[in-house]
Amino acid sequence: MDTPSRPPRKNALPALTVMVGNTRTTAVRWSPSGKAIAREGWATSCGGAVLARRIGAAVAGDGARIVLAGVVPRVVDALEERLSDLLRFRRNLPCPLRIRPRPARCVGDDRLAAALGALAIDPRVPWVVVDAGTALTVNGVRPAKRAAAGRPVGVFEGGLIVPGEQLALWALGGGTAQLPALKPLAPHASVSVCGNSTEEAMRCGVRQAQRAAACALARSQARSLGRWTRIALTGGGAAALWPALRRELGPFRPVWEPDLVHRGLWACMPQVR
Repeated sequence: MDTPSRPPRKNALPALTVMVGNTRTTAVRWSPSGKAIAREGWATSCGGAVLARRIGAAVAGDGARIVLAGVVPRVVDALEERLSDLLRFRRNLPCPLRIRPRPARCVGDDRLAAALGALAIDPRVPWVVVDAGTALTVNGVRPAKRAAAGRPVGVFEGGLIVPGEQLALWALGGGTAQLPALKPLAPHASVSVCGNSTEEAMRCGVRQAQRAAACALARSQARSLGRWTRIALTGGGAAALWPALRRELGPFRPVWEPDLVHRGLWACMPQVR
């Protein structure tokens, strides 16, 4: 894992970054110096009231500042109502990116935070960010030509969105008369190129398609962003994609950073100067 190129920075208090995803809500606790020291996760389907209690318990007694973002508005709104003194990404915590897609408000918090996380690793080069979650997203971000306080740190160029592995299997099971509803293969399971049963054909076919899509889309975006572009992988399904990305996209110096979204949220916090 590469270390950030920016000068060391710190915040006054420890922080807890929270990302409400479609399937999972994850939280990472950060030291004031920017080291990830603990991780927790819960099913988003628990709802705002239950998640608020669990997040509140995670910061009880230590004064950690909560940074909240998410892609399920009703749950994020419920958390904002129940948790005090928090920073909500893109509300009272601005996103320091220029966003090209329109309307900008429809671009997911997770995509923007992951782009910021990539720039926190190395702010000098463009990045393609592959996020393997409920959806598989592949997004491009360029660093700002002139970095300065109060100015955007980069430009979010947009990207591509396709169904993630579980969503693809649900679509096959729910949209056909005879195909079953299945869970994905384990991340490190062997993957056949010719399934010997309907279940194996579905699971292996979807896994092979995810790997092929991630590599092809990331490669084409990296080439469009130009020389020195790097690739970052994150998300709950990243382990299943990493061997293929590392093998196929080696010239783009790929990194796998499980906390990329949270690193981006932490990087947005006000600094102690």
